[in-house]
Amino acid sequence: MWDWLGVDDSDDDDEPNYTKQESAYVKKLYKIYRNKYDYSKVRITNKHCKITLMCSAHGEFRGSQYCMLLGNGCPDCKSDKRFVHVVNHYNIHSKNM
Repeated sequence: MWDWLGVDDSDDDDEPNYTKQESAYVKKLYKIYRNKYDYSKVRITNKHCKITLMCSAHGEFRGSQYCMLLGNGCPDCKSDKRFVHVVNHYNIHSKNM
């Protein structure tokens, strides 16, 4: 059943117990992020609730359903990328001085 997630479904005890709405939403997330996050904590109570995902590098984080579908992802991963970009920019320009 979970082969689209690349999960071995031989042990059904480890599968998340998703509603149809949650299952459809996780499929959309998987198309965007693939195996980058653990989706097992996704629970949807209404269209405005925040969802919980697990980043392998930074742990658990929460975000709005809409923002996650826009590709916002883990805020700490985004901060890491910005930091690296600033450092690289500084190193390039300091060599030219």
